[in-house]
Amino acid sequence: LHFQNLLKLKRYNYFHLDQVKGHTSLARNESRTLLQNITNSTKKDLNQEISHININYLEKIIAYCKSQDINILLFRCPVHPSVTIGNERSYHAILQNKFFNIEFLDYLNFFLKDSDFSDFAHLNPKGSVKFSKMFKLNLQTTILNKQFKQN
Repeated sequence: LHFQNLLKLKRYNYFHLDQVKGHTSLARNESRTLLQNITNSTKKDLNQEISHININYLEKIIAYCKSQDINILLFRCPVHPSVTIGNERSYHAILQNKFFNIEFLDYLNFFLKDSDFSDFAHLNPKGSVKFSKMFKLNLQTTILNKQFKQN
């Protein structure tokens, strides 16, 4: 999020999501081509090493937000179903050990078509709109109507 969007969140203006534009659109659909190159025995593996530097920065951001009375919500975006996550155990261990008091929404397996992905790890504009609409509705109807864990 850009700093101006963080300020909007600080002011509890959660429903400005239509105005948030903090990314460069990947206006492509390479998932079909990528899928054609995958055999049944070789799936795309996102077995990336956990970045302790990024975790440290996330802890600092959370600490700052808490000091400013800002509620935190962590979420994971969808990836293509052919992807296997090799560090899933480590990922969940970090969530449970370091961020157990933070709301976490896992959309890893949110159903989208192949044509909604620009590659295995990124949504294209069509997929992004589908996911964003669902996420906004989820925020408005469920998440913001309950107490956050950190309260």
